[in-house]
Amino acid sequence: MKYSVTLRYARILSEMFNTKKMTTSRMAVLILIACLSSKANGQVTGNTLFLAHYSYHNFGTYIGWLPASPESYKNNQTLDYRKWYFSNVHYWNSIAADYHAGNVTFHDTRNHWIYLSDDFEAPGGGVAHPIESGTSGRVLGMTIDWLAQNVYWVDEGYNWIKMTNYLRGGREATIVDTGLERPSGIACHPIKGYLFWTELGNTYPPKIERSSMAGANRTTIVTGLSDPRSIAVDIITNRIYWIDNSVAESKVESSDLNGDGRRTEVSQPSSDGVFDSISVDEDYIFVSIYSLTYEHILRYYSKSTTPSGIVFQYIFSSGIRVLDLCVTGPNIQPRPTTLPCDVHTCSHLCVSAAEGKHECVCSDNYVLYPNGTCSIDLNFLYPPLCVIGRAEAISVFNPSLLHAGVDGKQEYIHDFLSRTDDIITAVAVDTHSNFLFYAEDTRKSIFVVRLEDDQYPRIIHTYTGGRVDGMAVDWISLKVYWVDYLQDRLRVSSYDGMSTSVMFYNVDSPRALAVDSNARLIFWTEQSSPTKLVSCNLDGTNRHDLVNTNLLNPSGIALDHAQRRVYIVGEDSIFIYSVDYDGIEQVNIIGISTYPAKDITIFQDFIILAESNVLQPGLIEAIHKISGSHEGRIKVNTTVYAIDTFDESTQPIATPTTTLTITTTSPLSTTTQTTATTTPTITTTSPLSTTTQTTATTTPTITTTSPLSTTKQTTATTTPTITNTSPFSTATQTTGHATSVGANATQEMQSGNDYIVIIGGAFGSIALIVIILLIIIIVLIKERKRPQEPRDSQGLASNIADHYATHLPQAHSGQDNHIYESPYDLKPEPPTYESSIRTYGRNQATGESPYVVTKLDHQFDNPNTVALYSKSESVPVAVNTYPYVQHGFLPPQYAPEVQTDILK
Repeated sequence: MKYSVTLRYARILSEMFNTKKMTTSRMAVLILIACLSSKANGQVTGNTLFLAHYSYHNFGTYIGWLPASPESYKNNQTLDYRKWYFSNVHYWNSIAADYHAGNVTFHDTRNHWIYLSDDFEAPGGGVAHPIESGTSGRVLGMTIDWLAQNVYWVDEGYNWIKMTNYLRGGREATIVDTGLERPSGIACHPIKGYLFWTELGNTYPPKIERSSMAGANRTTIVTGLSDPRSIAVDIITNRIYWIDNSVAESKVESSDLNGDGRRTEVSQPSSDGVFDSISVDEDYIFVSIYSLTYEHILRYYSKSTTPSGIVFQYIFSSGIRVLDLCVTGPNIQPRPTTLPCDVHTCSHLCVSAAEGKHECVCSDNYVLYPNGTCSIDLNFLYPPLCVIGRAEAISVFNPSLLHAGVDGKQEYIHDFLSRTDDIITAVAVDTHSNFLFYAEDTRKSIFVVRLEDDQYPRIIHTYTGGRVDGMAVDWISLKVYWVDYLQDRLRVSSYDGMSTSVMFYNVDSPRALAVDSNARLIFWTEQSSPTKLVSCNLDGTNRHDLVNTNLLNPSGIALDHAQRRVYIVGEDSIFIYSVDYDGIEQVNIIGISTYPAKDITIFQDFIILAESNVLQPGLIEAIHKISGSHEGRIKVNTTVYAIDTFDESTQPIATPTTTLTITTTSPLSTTTQTTATTTPTITTTSPLSTTTQTTATTTPTITTTSPLSTTKQTTATTTPTITNTSPFSTATQTTGHATSVGANATQEMQSGNDYIVIIGGAFGSIALIVIILLIIIIVLIKERKRPQEPRDSQGLASNIADHYATHLPQAHSGQDNHIYESPYDLKPEPPTYESSIRTYGRNQATGESPYVVTKLDHQFDNPNTVALYSKSESVPVAVNTYPYVQHGFLPPQYAPEVQTDILK
């Protein structure tokens, strides 16, 4: 078809140019022919359509390809495509291609690898080799940045988006790993520097999001969806196309790159088939369809009509399944002469950005510097990690190792503490403060240690005659809980061990324990008859039995905080049970383990079990918490008694999902502040003024009520509102699109009677100057009292410390530079959510000394700095520091009761 059209146009042009005189009519004909030729070449551009297939006839998977234009095969309704990379042991389920490099990348859901094909003139002819290992096996979409030669993929099991360079290989980076529940489709526009993906949702509604190719500037651009499984980008028209399925209909929609100009391209009843995958070129929308008769259909829709009409359709024979499709070509993957990453200083990965620019991206846990280099402090252990307690060792490994298609996985398990005396019966980690707590059976002690190499464990509690089988932390109030199986007790302690108490004496042979800090709940099992799951509030109130566990020996429980579910396993059974937090549902069996489990933890969408059997002393297994399918394992040569996950996804910090209301009551006023999602609210109160600042991302409303006033302000979208109230003024300042009420404004305030207060003229100016001067004085005084951080010569401290300190909650102290609660300044629960700090510490008692001392043992240049706080002040104030302290001991001049022989 392509060659016949070209030859026909060539003959016409030849005849016209052979004519001696070029008339106006002939010129018009020439222009018309050129336009027709351009249109024809748009339809036969040499674009290639790639298909990932699975055949139930020969139980094999393969990559198929054929011309994207249906002109050569639409009349006889055949689909003559070539098949390459056939395999009986792999299962190709996602595909992406680079027209210019001549490579195809595809994902193997069985062995959890991403493969790259060899170069091809006609696709195939070589072998594919793996470029990335350790996916969850649930990679539902891939896309190619053909300018920077990077491949991106969404992992629905791990709930993240990752990328790597598919030609150089060797490094990967996580682009997005927060706020994802069920990511499905992904596409990119590297010329504009955009990455798009679809989110099927679970707790939150489905949506389409967009970010830069480096994962920055993330925003939601399309909502009001049902099941957006796949997405594609039209580079030529700068539009995105996506599939959305509902119970009633399946449709293809499109919009511009900002989510505007949304329209329906194709719609059909769901009874006629469900749309599965989508791709586009200059002329067609390519869609794979799964029918209710178990047939798979490939359909081409025309882009030139609205709604789009069917140009070609092919129904595959029974037993053939289309898993994914993509189309490539020179026009839909245009390549400029100069590429964004031709010249760069990125030490790890270079990604495309808008206007032909580039950005540098570092591998996970590295710190990016302005010159493009990446650095990491190797003393830290970085999440995500699984922490396991076994005989004579505490070990760690990345949970993706469970799914990695590699041999000898045990070689990748790192012994963090290998000098322990006996069996580790329980472990618990605090991801935000980087602490590991564990129970050692021989010494009958609870230890704490930082998750950093070459750290020395410290005993925070010793018990006699008991056995600790379950342990958990409250990462908000900074407390650790454990259950003693032999002494029938549930204990609680501060992190430093200085405040330890029995929460309950009358617990019946408890084995397992879990805490939800945000819900302020604690759960444990009791080996009564029958065995049961018990719950209460973290303050000890509302203790009640939830359900019978159906197990004789319940040995482990884990919590799904987002779904508010408890998972339970026992050493006497291979069943995995689940129940909701309230115990309303019946106990469900959601899966079966290979062997009985001693403990359980959760990482993203997977339950991870520590199992044991006479044939296999140690087996760590990953089971999908929805389907119950077995999707990864590691065999270890010793029994694993305890397991926990070191990752922020397992210890979330509560953030408002719709609105957050904070009510403050005082003798003078009652203030209610309502802010939109992700909108910070800063409230400052002093004898001089009460200031509320709201920075809104949508439309926040601030309502203030007091005995003097009833005032309500509403701001426009993306408009901040600042309300100031003090003894000197009752003025409201609203920054809107067209509204401003300033210091000279008059407002009516009601509180039984009406009052009118007018602030203006010279008095208003003087009052404003006095307030500003007083605020400056207060700030300067605080700055002089604040201890200075040591100089960070390597530039690492702020970045690395922030990595761990982000969202670290503080118990309420009323002071920014207070590490956490001293024994002299405890506040009752519930805790408050305050901003994080860059150092951690622990409190040391000093007997009769007039100081409370906190060791700042997380600085890089000076790891043993000690800050002293005066106990005589209502609010602790740093009075001195001392740079040389070993293991938290104090120099004698600050702690006279401490002997000098233990000092450094």
